[in-house]
Amino acid sequence: MAGDTSPQHHKQMGLVFAEIRWIGTYVINILLKTQLVFETKQEKEKFEKFVLQHKDQLSELAQKVHLPHFPDLEGYQMSAFKKQYADVYALKKMLDDFREVT
Repeated sequence: MAGDTSPQHHKQMGLVFAEIRWIGTYVINILLKTQLVFETKQEKEKFEKFVLQHKDQLSELAQKVHLPHFPDLEGYQMSAFKKQYADVYALKKMLDDFREVT
């Protein structure tokens, strides 16, 4: 109800905002874990070549990634989000492997 100033309304709205903040923080934490950080521009360029040479390995690793629970967020294509998450974790594993051999 518009303009409702009852204590119950404020409590309900507080719970809604707390849930929105929690979901936002949860998603941000997931995204921060999915960042590739390179030491140099040269490392990034060499890694890109490495990935292109090992595309099959990338696909295999992405299929094996354990996905955490992702809440369904209205307006987001969660299947695409999950695929990107798995791809980045596979790339992180490949980056670790790349650094071991170079």
